[in-house]
Amino acid sequence: MKTNKRFLTLSLLCAFMCILPSIFGGEAGEAPETVPSFVKFVTTIFGQDPGAPADFFVFLGRFHPLALHLPIGMLVVAFFMQAFALWKKRDDLHFPYCFVLGCSFVFSMVAVLFGSFLAMQNDYNPDLINRHGWGGLLFSALVGIAFFFKLSFLKSGQEKVVHKKISLVVMFIALNVMSFVGHDGGSLTHGEEYLFDYAPNWVRAITGRDPKVDPNAPIDPELSVYEGLVAPFMKNNCYECHSNAKMKGKLRLDTVEFIQKGGKNEGLIVHGKAADSLLYQLMVTNDEDEIMPPEGILPQDDLDFVKWWIDGSKNDKDLFEKKIKDANVPQRFMDINKRAKSAKPAHAKEAAAVEEVKQQVEEAKEVAETAVAAAEEMIKPAGAVDFMKDIAPIFESRCVKCHGEKKQKGEYRLDKAEFAFTAGDSEEAPIVKGDAAKSYLVTLIKMTDDDDDVMPPKGGVLTADQIAKIEAWIKAGADFPADAALADKSKK
Repeated sequence: MKTNKRFLTLSLLCAFMCILPSIFGGEAGEAPETVPSFVKFVTTIFGQDPGAPADFFVFLGRFHPLALHLPIGMLVVAFFMQAFALWKKRDDLHFPYCFVLGCSFVFSMVAVLFGSFLAMQNDYNPDLINRHGWGGLLFSALVGIAFFFKLSFLKSGQEKVVHKKISLVVMFIALNVMSFVGHDGGSLTHGEEYLFDYAPNWVRAITGRDPKVDPNAPIDPELSVYEGLVAPFMKNNCYECHSNAKMKGKLRLDTVEFIQKGGKNEGLIVHGKAADSLLYQLMVTNDEDEIMPPEGILPQDDLDFVKWWIDGSKNDKDLFEKKIKDANVPQRFMDINKRAKSAKPAHAKEAAAVEEVKQQVEEAKEVAETAVAAAEEMIKPAGAVDFMKDIAPIFESRCVKCHGEKKQKGEYRLDKAEFAFTAGDSEEAPIVKGDAAKSYLVTLIKMTDDDDDVMPPKGGVLTADQIAKIEAWIKAGADFPADAALADKSKK
């Protein structure tokens, strides 16, 4: 008798679950904007307006992704515990099995509750949200049925093998329901093609999808700009919130018809005027609550691409039908969909703040460099030698003519730092930093006029002051700026 009552209760509960969608469903022939039956169901229970729930419900709804995995894992554990008990004919797993199953039921109800709050925003695909919502309720109900029947049988002490098998079947059905519910949930969150985006072509063929397109393959110039560049760009950046699965602001961007319709927004695209087009305005706004995509501001090239596309149009035909070969597309835009997306783009305000900090850092660096230069000038000892002011003029007027870019007597150059310290044919170190006495250059310039090796060989020897400056320069470390390039300035 008790068993019959249990099965009657189960039948009534299942019947009630089946008629719930029709009770809250719309009338035949209603417009596509009609509130989905599941959304109507939950908003009616909690006294909220579809599409405009209280912030507190939306806040709790955001915890749905965190709560939904726990009951699934617990149900899998309970399923295998029951299967193991049947296989080994063990009766000592009743309590742990019942406990895990009960926890699965409780957490599944929490997940469904949070998901219901999220659905109240009414910006999802009606078919998907109905399947996902009612499926989630059915899953939770099946887990609850399995739990309460198990608990009832344990209390009565009359559980039989057939009851265990029924429990196992109910859980198996629940897991299958969950697989479909989970797929719809993924479609709601990431789009209907999320599961198959990276599927191999043989899987795509089985599921009736077109083969994958190589993103690095050359773009057919016969394609329209929209089909070849704009649609893939929007798929990468917009479809997650504005496509068949999810329609934030009642806006879809996955087809030409829906873009033209513009959702509930007027002026989505104003031909020839990106600055007046809401689509572009939302991409460049500083308002973190309004910016699109919500993750943050797009890279500048992406923004330039959208602006170029809109500014170059006079009508819808230009927007959606003009071919790539006729559009003079800049090369950087031809590659717009091949670039790796940044890990996390910054919000507009954050980006502006970062740029401001960078500018302040650069300004501070310039001030610091100026201060350091001034300090070095102040602490420079009297008689200190400056290369560009004191040494370079000597080399340019007396040395570079024979030891420069055009001519290198003795295979030696003195016009640039990269050559000045390298020995020529003499194999003697010309300049030894810090030691003028060991520098062959000093030896040569201190020779007398009648010496065959004296440098410079013509025009007379260097003056005592010039020699003293070169010696002082070498003793101080022979600083020769790497970017200095000396030129021949000898008297002609």
